[in-house]
Amino acid sequence: RNCPVDLVPTFLGAHAVPTEWAAHPDGYVDEIIGKMLPAVCGGESPLRPRFFDVFCEEGAFSLPQTRKLLTAAQVLGLGLKVHADEFSVLGAAGLAAELGAVSADHLACTPASEMEQMAAAGVVAVLLPGTTFGLGQTHYADARTMVSMGLPVALGTDLNPGTCWCESMPFIISLACRYLRLTPAEAIVAATVCAITVYDMC
Repeated sequence: RNCPVDLVPTFLGAHAVPTEWAAHPDGYVDEIIGKMLPAVCGGESPLRPRFFDVFCEEGAFSLPQTRKLLTAAQVLGLGLKVHADEFSVLGAAGLAAELGAVSADHLACTPASEMEQMAAAGVVAVLLPGTTFGLGQTHYADARTMVSMGLPVALGTDLNPGTCWCESMPFIISLACRYLRLTPAEAIVAATVCAITVYDMC
């Protein structure tokens, strides 16, 4: 109400397995599907999510769990997003293409074969160089290969207190030029036109 910003809610209940479910992660998946998703999708609240996102990664959610979660969200009419290939390749980028996800985030180690699948399916690659920078790592997403394949690339801050406390899109654009090897024009398009496309697709 106070700022000229559109808020687009995304439900990320599947970001981490809580400690109380550590011994039964599949039970937590069932909890999300059976209780959380129906609760957040019920009613006419303006905060009803338009998207559902899963963090598919070692130590978070496996590829079969991610498939189960995304499929359940799709049945409820939510647009699909996935955190994929931030630290390891589990096949989440390919799954995003298979299920027609709107976007896949991070993609720091996505193989070219799955980039091709994303490009063919129209999945937007949301790259978050601030996270790689904030973690002190050096393996950035291969944006040049993505662009050469015609895979649409968007940029985001991934603003969060754990890995990337950064509110500055100009800084993210600078990182994209320096470490993702995008041209200034490509980085500006990724931060504007392609980023808006992610939310217009659902």
